[in-house]
Amino acid sequence: MKKSVSNNANDLYNKTDNETSRNNKKKKRNKIRRFNMSHEILDDKSFSFLVDADKSTPGFLKKMIDKFKENSKELLKGLQEGITSKDYKKINFSAHKLRGSAGAIGATKLMEVSAEIESDSSQKGDIEKIKKNVDELLKVYETTMATIEKRMND
Repeated sequence: MKKSVSNNANDLYNKTDNETSRNNKKKKRNKIRRFNMSHEILDDKSFSFLVDADKSTPGFLKKMIDKFKENSKELLKGLQEGITSKDYKKINFSAHKLRGSAGAIGATKLMEVSAEIESDSSQKGDIEKIKKNVDELLKVYETTMATIEKRMND
């Protein structure tokens, strides 16, 4: 009987060890994906899709980008107002909407920073950390818009 308990304990240990190994591999893959995404301002595949759509519907890309600019200016203003008033709901709402809009045009870095702000604000995190991320978001927004303008003129 001791032998079966010992085997069960070993099986449990091996199973736990295998699960830990799988979880570590999964974490590593996700970390690599986040690293790759964090260095990409604009997802080529997503943006190329918009460029192709513009070929079949002239003016589509410009209309999408103009709408994105219009919406994002209001959302960026909402983020700044939320920071000033420490209104976590407003910060969360603006970050969530901006993340979705950025995703629609393939602005991966903008999505990433927006998602972090959204997460921190939903947990009512440190307002100074959120402010720092909003400051980064403003820089990323400018870089993203410059990248888009360059791509549209290529």
